[in-house]
Amino acid sequence: MKICFTLLTLLINSTYAFDSFRINDLVKVDERNLVSLITSEDQDHYLELDCQSFFHGFNYEAAGVKEFIYLDHNACHVLYFEMISKIQNNESVCLHLDFKQKDWALDPDLSSCP
Repeated sequence: MKICFTLLTLLINSTYAFDSFRINDLVKVDERNLVSLITSEDQDHYLELDCQSFFHGFNYEAAGVKEFIYLDHNACHVLYFEMISKIQNNESVCLHLDFKQKDWALDPDLSSCP
């Protein structure tokens, strides 16, 4: 039983190691200026950009698994304004998140996104 649980945990963790999202819109969540990122995928996950809390970054949740990728203050705001600029021009943006390395990248090439 313990081995089965360990294998299941490893499988879940490896499933969410790296993911790409086509961001189509940003929606303000509440008065704390959290921004929900609206993707083109099925909405079986929740992706949020938080540039107001003490720790800035991405909050991600899917299938009960929660992840956080830290962003410094400047990176968070630059990323936010870059995404807003693209969306206001009716463009999508491709966001790559690497949960194991705690890294991210914006990609102008949408072919790498779902």
